[in-house]
Amino acid sequence: MSHLLKEKDIVHCESQEQYDRIIAFADAAGVPVYDPSRCNDVWSKYGNLSFNDKKLVANSAMRGSPLYQWHTEAEFVAKMFGIASKAPPIRIDNREVEFFYDGSIVVGCTRVGNDTLNAVCERANKMKKP
Repeated sequence: MSHLLKEKDIVHCESQEQYDRIIAFADAAGVPVYDPSRCNDVWSKYGNLSFNDKKLVANSAMRGSPLYQWHTEAEFVAKMFGIASKAPPIRIDNREVEFFYDGSIVVGCTRVGNDTLNAVCERANKMKKP
């Protein structure tokens, strides 16, 4: 079974139990876990689990950081088991658009904020011919 996790997929853990449960799911799904992430009290220092360098690692990113693709526990676990729904990619100039929970996107190396996206959509809708 292959997983659907991508670099910088991340989940915030509210408790040590949730953290341990997600690691147990990773083991069951065959997703590699960085060994120091299994140590006691890692959750209290880091609070997140992310997929980096092809393995699950403890992560101390600020919750909601735009540098990561944040998921709920259910979404993250589904991706570990390869059963997450996969929407077809949107491409601009043959580059896949990445979507983030703050409403921004990245195309190539350029990040476009949600306010800018809304302004573009508004203007495009005004210019549409009936």
